[in-house]
Amino acid sequence: GTAQPSGGWLVFSCERATLAEAPRGWMLRASGRFAHTREYVVAQARAAGYLPAEYAEIVPRMESGVAVLGHLFVFERVADGPPRATRDEL
Repeated sequence: GTAQPSGGWLVFSCERATLAEAPRGWMLRASGRFAHTREYVVAQARAAGYLPAEYAEIVPRMESGVAVLGHLFVFERVADGPPRATRDEL
């Protein structure tokens, strides 16, 4: 495959986990869905050449009438080379 060009965007949501419940940065919930910590997602995106642009805590869905907590991430692809630091790493 080809890499996303500089200036491309990556936008997605995922279920939210805390560092206390997911010390590796991710976990498999009883529902069979994965949840990730904010720090893990940002670190993985940066390693792939994306800089954090926007972030929000969201409720992406309900499960049995209970809100499932999640993240909404927006990353921007940067030119080749290590990503530069950003404002507070979101």
